[in-house]
Amino acid sequence: MDYLPIEKLRSFAASFDIFTGSKAIKNELLELGLLPPLPVAGKELVWGFNLLCSAAKAGYSSLPVVRIGKKPLIELLRIAITIEDRAGNFTWGEMERVYNLLVKKGSSELFSSLSPLLLGHEDSRLFARVEQFSALKTQLKALVDDKLIDLKTALHCNNWHAALIEDIGVLLRSGENPLSFSKRRLILNQLLEVSMKHRIPEEKILSLVRNTLNSADPLKTAQALRFPELTAMEERFLELKGKLLTGTGIKLTSPSFFEGENFNMSFSFNSKKALEKKINYLKTFAEKTDELFELLY
Repeated sequence: MDYLPIEKLRSFAASFDIFTGSKAIKNELLELGLLPPLPVAGKELVWGFNLLCSAAKAGYSSLPVVRIGKKPLIELLRIAITIEDRAGNFTWGEMERVYNLLVKKGSSELFSSLSPLLLGHEDSRLFARVEQFSALKTQLKALVDDKLIDLKTALHCNNWHAALIEDIGVLLRSGENPLSFSKRRLILNQLLEVSMKHRIPEEKILSLVRNTLNSADPLKTAQALRFPELTAMEERFLELKGKLLTGTGIKLTSPSFFEGENFNMSFSFNSKKALEKKINYLKTFAEKTDELFELLY
């Protein structure tokens, strides 16, 4: 195995310096000198830029290398991605840099063949999806890479001004009301639909997002804005149910989205007397159901 000075390795071409999420090298391995050899193709370092920096800081003057000879770019990329070993955890930014390397060499059609190594499964759409990511504004790319929004949502926001995207990014990063990735996606998509439906100007979108995210239940607030009629019906149903059935032990549920012809009712009893009591409740309830049936489509 060859050893090359760190300074010489630093002078090599850095085309393959494409990973930003590389796993940190553990100090214990640095202290014991248990470092993997770095693959070198001619004067090109194929993988190990993170290791190179860590080793230099730890006082190493040279590192082990493996010379892998002349290979096509796609093969060198396969080597680098395989050693990186993060299938399914590469950022869109990292995948874009892999794609751009192939574009420069006129081999972009080979990009999707890397999907099993990048994603952990084959995906013929990866080529198109990375091109979509490439078309995003810089501010949106950062939000997607930080897993604050998903690619599809980002595409819908791409016509917004950079300043608005920056401000929304600050809100999402604030952590004042932490939300899961899926909830953020649902909330932002619903707010996007609200803004388009009501033609809300850009200068008012920020306050719409801020007020929603800062509410006690952001998802419920977004749903109420997106589906005001349905929300009003749900609130009216809960009000009527509480007024008519509180304390009776009888459960009442409506059809999903009130699209249907039937309410469902259930109750339990353990004696004839208890059953008679429930029947009396139902008789009283039956006399006051007109408003309930008005809620059904």
